[in-house]
Amino acid sequence: MAVFKVETKNKVDIDKKPRVYFTCHPEDFEKYFKKVCDDIFKTHDCAIYYTEDMTEVIAKEERETDLGRNNLFVIPVTFKLLTTPNRAMDEDFPYALKEHIPVLPIMMEPGIDELYSKPDKFGEMQYLNPYSTDLTEISYEEKLKKYLESVLISDELAKRVRAAFAAYIFLSYRKKDRKYANELMRLIHSIPECRDIAIWFDEFLTPGESFKENIEKIMDDCKLFTLLVTPQLLEKVIDENGKERDNYVISTELPLARKKKEEKGTDIFAVEMEKTDREALSAISIDDYTNPENADFRARLLKTISCMAITTNNTPEHNFLIGLAYLKGVDVEVDHDKGRKLIVDSAKSEWLEAIRKMVVICKTTYPVDKDEISEWLNIAVLVAEKEFRKTRDNCAFQTLLEDVVELFDLQMHHKVQNAKEVFVRIVQLDSFLIENGLYQEHGATQKLRAACANLFRHRAKKFNILGGREDGYRDWEEWLIVYEEFCLRNPDMAKGELAFAYQNYTEILEEEKAFEASIIVANKLLQLSLKEKEKFKVQLREDYSSKSYFDVPKDVGTYTFWLEMTLSGYLHIAIASKENQKQRLISIKNLLLLAENLRRHAITYTTCGNIAHCYNLLGRTLEKIGKNNLSQKANEYADLIEAGMPMRRKIIPKYDEELHAVIDILIKDAI
Repeated sequence: MAVFKVETKNKVDIDKKPRVYFTCHPEDFEKYFKKVCDDIFKTHDCAIYYTEDMTEVIAKEERETDLGRNNLFVIPVTFKLLTTPNRAMDEDFPYALKEHIPVLPIMMEPGIDELYSKPDKFGEMQYLNPYSTDLTEISYEEKLKKYLESVLISDELAKRVRAAFAAYIFLSYRKKDRKYANELMRLIHSIPECRDIAIWFDEFLTPGESFKENIEKIMDDCKLFTLLVTPQLLEKVIDENGKERDNYVISTELPLARKKKEEKGTDIFAVEMEKTDREALSAISIDDYTNPENADFRARLLKTISCMAITTNNTPEHNFLIGLAYLKGVDVEVDHDKGRKLIVDSAKSEWLEAIRKMVVICKTTYPVDKDEISEWLNIAVLVAEKEFRKTRDNCAFQTLLEDVVELFDLQMHHKVQNAKEVFVRIVQLDSFLIENGLYQEHGATQKLRAACANLFRHRAKKFNILGGREDGYRDWEEWLIVYEEFCLRNPDMAKGELAFAYQNYTEILEEEKAFEASIIVANKLLQLSLKEKEKFKVQLREDYSSKSYFDVPKDVGTYTFWLEMTLSGYLHIAIASKENQKQRLISIKNLLLLAENLRRHAITYTTCGNIAHCYNLLGRTLEKIGKNNLSQKANEYADLIEAGMPMRRKIIPKYDEELHAVIDILIKDAI
């Protein structure tokens, strides 16, 4: 039998904590076990079960009684895990998938994504990466916290679940009989009238250590004492002095139960799960017991339950809480089918917690059904919006915000066309908030604007890629109309995202050589940027050229951003103005003036590239009219900028009077 150990943040009430199972390649245990435990304990007070020897065989019976009660499997992913035989990948992981237990892979080594994503490994299952160097990503700690919140049950929610039970019964059994204990719990709960009855039982822990001092109080709270009878019940144990004595059930639990029966009338219901010596049972006054195979088993159990005056409750909230109990094993056996059915019933009655839980269930059941996630998220948005419009409560808004953004994110990834409908809903919600003056009341609404804008910017190009040229153009046009309406009346960050959208669209149009359309969009970018540039104009007090956006005052960073967007607008007009030499030259002149203005700013390397592009355009223009020396100078400036960029140097050539003078002449002479 495998020896399971447990690691906790503190040693109190281990049996009531959410259960996490840690498994890995045997050679990875020493390196990663403590780190993973520490990361989890930073945000969640749970019990992490493991075997210290990761080569130890876990029998089928132990998997069902021990592993099956865990709420989450955590697996550190390494090259060895994916390439050599080991229990974690060959037995534990397949068991979790079969039993619909969520799995959290944590990527501990770089460069193994291709191996990881093979169908016989983790496939499309998302992993967390604690060593990501992408500063734009949400941190590993934040992702881990959010994931654990969605999978594990909080203390507050666990209290609600326990309060939802109609009654508690106490199950007394020898630890050797855990298999029978699970069978008996399922037998009891297979009777509909017993669905809402919780069963207090000790799991994994050594008798006497976890509840010896509190057992009497626990029995006070239980309305029935159920005794599991097998030959193991009659066995003696050897104490620390080497003397033979009665086991814990016979010496402590059964006498307490008899005392409670005398004092409070608490029934004792004995169930023989394995044929046991009748004379030996009678010798310890166990004469009245039944057997699940007996015809009277169900009737006797129902008669006992009826004396407990249990009432049935089928409200959506109650069904959600009891469903959660079976799903997570809160004071009942784990029964995923029963738990999911109850939660689905609650969700169909528009209980928002149940709807959102269904989203989590769909996301953590593999293979993931993206259509089902999308369907439940759509329902969640409708119900959450109804709740928010009715209550205008900040918590209701936060729930709606999370649902809308998650749905939009999912749709952008998997159903691009449908994402437009979700975005329109976001615009409508934004209008409702403004019309009702709710932005002043709810600071969290700023997150809605920022999140939606950010999602749009990072995924906008997918429309053109997935829809083809004609559909891509139509999508972009529709999106920009809606986006302009949404963003132009919102805070400055949202306008910045609109600028990025214009910029992305001009790039697509230029790639397709649709230059007339590109100039129209580039002009929109330019007009927006010029207006915002003047609004945020600042006088620089020092040289920021060697710094990044993150290291300068906010007002300087904002002004710099709009200078860069203005430069981008002029550049795209210059690129697209192949047939209008004067327009191209005017744009180049403005570009170079802006470049001079940006010399002391914390500009991005993208802007350095745009300035280099400007000098290349000027060089080609001067070459066409035979001014080869000046053309060579412009190209040298472009080369100088580009040579600095790989070395992380931001180079802007100084104002060149000769070049500017010739540009002025060419503009004046241009027809």
